[in-house]
Amino acid sequence: MEGLLGKAVELLHSHTRLRVVRSGLLFPYGDWSTGLLRQIRQVRRDMSLHGDTYARSIGGRSLTEAFGDLSGIDVLLLLGHSGGGMAAVHAAAPLGSLPPGPDVRIVQIGCPRFAIAPELRMRVHYLYAVGRAGGPAKDPICRIGTWGGWERSAHGIPRWNPLKFAPGERTPVPIIGGHADYFRDRAPFRNEAGRTNLDIVSEALLAGLVEDG
Repeated sequence: MEGLLGKAVELLHSHTRLRVVRSGLLFPYGDWSTGLLRQIRQVRRDMSLHGDTYARSIGGRSLTEAFGDLSGIDVLLLLGHSGGGMAAVHAAAPLGSLPPGPDVRIVQIGCPRFAIAPELRMRVHYLYAVGRAGGPAKDPICRIGTWGGWERSAHGIPRWNPLKFAPGERTPVPIIGGHADYFRDRAPFRNEAGRTNLDIVSEALLAGLVEDG
């Protein structure tokens, strides 16, 4: 993840009008020194939260406490891998109420599925690993949980919408390997064109910002 942070800052400086004033690497559910079972329990708990209960998020609260003073920040870009992508959404929810509040953009990478609040959906870009030929996600973490919810059709008939709470943009990334390999930057995680997993992921996650810039 540290390699991705450096690559993202480099691309933002090179290809957009944005000036990076601060960046940092955060672990909302703890790092390797934290017990794995504890991390899993916390992520599972937070997956059950909906928009009106995001304030109870363990990971979200950890991030908001680490953000500090955001005054003067125009754009806040949150990049989250695995459960960190969920914590990023939970942390972003209260920021919209800050006067004037930063323009929050979120990129989830290899993240489990959970209900994203309607007002945040279009701010979220979701990246998931696929094989070279495309197809469904090959990252098993991306198949955990659901974005679905019940709604009524135009005729008032209840129906299940599998994308009701899904990220506004979802992009497959043809990387080598799986969940732990999104940020690999050397052989054997280099394709025939010479591009590493880190190259592919960083370009995909910044595509919208580069085009907008």
